Amino acid sequence: MAGGIEVVFDVSEVVDLSRALQRLGDADLAPLMRDAAAAGASATQARIDAGGPAPDGTQWPARDSRDPGTHPLLSRTGSLAESLETESDADTAAWGPTTDVPYARIHQLGGVVEPVERETLRYQLGGEAYFARRVEIPARPYLGIGDAEERLLLGLVEDWVEQYLEVARP
Repeated sequence: MAGGIEVVFDVSEVVDLSRALQRLGDADLAPLMRDAAAAGASATQARIDAGGPAPDGTQWPARDSRDPGTHPLLSRTGSLAESLETESDADTAAWGPTTDVPYARIHQLGGVVEPVERETLRYQLGGEAYFARRVEIPARPYLGIGDAEERLLLGLVEDWVEQYLEVARP
């Protein structure tokens, strides 16, 4: 080349990348999705055990001032965190509480509890009994993908891609 300066474009690297991407398209993603569901459930359990925050980083509403409890807000009995299950296939990863935890939905979304069979609800806070015609439960979202979970899941995908491509090299 004139002047001793040149630009060299080696198409072999593009061809190698193209072949690698084709191999990824044929990959069985079920193991990755299984690992992602397990990681999501683990992160959700940690959020419950720690008493928040919500996946978007906002703090959960404080406990009722009449409740001097020392346990994190959603882990009084541990049933919610222990009820987390996972499902996955080659296309999806899912996690959430089993249906036998009746209060799971209202804690996630918030809502109003009203008596069904009696005129008032009876509940306890700080060892003292209270009665009410309705109780408003504030939302304390524990399910979801926040920044920490996103980084965790992206890390899983990156590690999987690297391992898969390493194994699949011709």
